[in-house]
Amino acid sequence: MMTLILFMEIKEITLHAKLLVITNEELGYKTLVFEDLEYKDPDFKYITCTIFPNWNQNPIKLGDEGFLQVKFISAGVDKWFDGKDFIPYKYTNIQFLKFIKNEKQNIELILD
Repeated sequence: MMTLILFMEIKEITLHAKLLVITNEELGYKTLVFEDLEYKDPDFKYITCTIFPNWNQNPIKLGDEGFLQVKFISAGVDKWFDGKDFIPYKYTNIQFLKFIKNEKQNIELILD
């Protein structure tokens, strides 16, 4: 439990992760489940986060590995800007910010 409290105080974290599940939700939201490939606490081996509608992200697919950046949102505390005002979030959530694929380069070695 202490690890979760520490994460929520930090607000944003980056994990080395693998995408396991993508679910399309109502109103354009997506829920993603990632496996933290370098977890230290078995209670935090998996992280579920939400992509908000119209969020810009390069295409990702199941099994992709890379670096996941998420933000912890506390209902009633954190706010979002609607173009005019700052509005408090209604729900506590983990917001997807960015995923950068770990592109492995294939290097061919020729030995003489």
